[in-house]
Amino acid sequence: IILRVIKTANDQNSEQKEKVENENKEEKKEKSEKKKKTKTKPKKFVFNCTNCGQCCSRDFPIYYEDLKRWNMDQTLQRVYPHLQIKVNPPAGFQITFKKVKGEDGKEVCPFYNANSNERCDIFFSKPINCLAFPLGFDKSTKRYYLVDKSCDGLGKGEMTKESLREMRKNARLDYNCRIRTLNTLPLLQMIFLQFFNQQSQQVMDSLSEEDRKELERILEKKESAATATEGKKEEE
Repeated sequence: IILRVIKTANDQNSEQKEKVENENKEEKKEKSEKKKKTKTKPKKFVFNCTNCGQCCSRDFPIYYEDLKRWNMDQTLQRVYPHLQIKVNPPAGFQITFKKVKGEDGKEVCPFYNANSNERCDIFFSKPINCLAFPLGFDKSTKRYYLVDKSCDGLGKGEMTKESLREMRKNARLDYNCRIRTLNTLPLLQMIFLQFFNQQSQQVMDSLSEEDRKELERILEKKESAATATEGKKEEE
């Protein structure tokens, strides 16, 4: 009888335990379903430039591909006086534009034009980073992200699939160009040398025959003086 009572009690405990476990499973399931329902979907990326000019006051990189393109379409002659190299850890350095004071006294890109519809005097050949803004790309996670969440064009109007595809393409291009530029400093030097050679040739072509001969005489004198100085150093 005692064994039967113990067995009955154990059976009841097992049933009670199983009932509690089932209730806990149901409760967890309900909570999980509620979380799925209440979980907010990430906001859809929508961007339409409002030409506010806000992004024109930021520091942005100029890439090797930009310089190469500008050298080919003759824009380099226009942008060169405004280029500068800034130390930018951890990348090491960054080629960018020297800012100028705008009409409101704030520093902006030298090609920002408040009176232009596009707000940009080199709109026809914009820097790659400007084309990608405000979207960025991280290759390690293969994810896109917002470079500036305060951009005025975010959430404005509608965005077509073609526009979104173009933005993403520019964001990936921006990432690839940033990496490539850091590895192509010697090539950048070649582009600048090519530019200087072209400029020198244009100056020479614009000189009269008399001025050209005078310039050649000056250069010959400088070369002779340099040779004489080297000769004295060797004798000493």
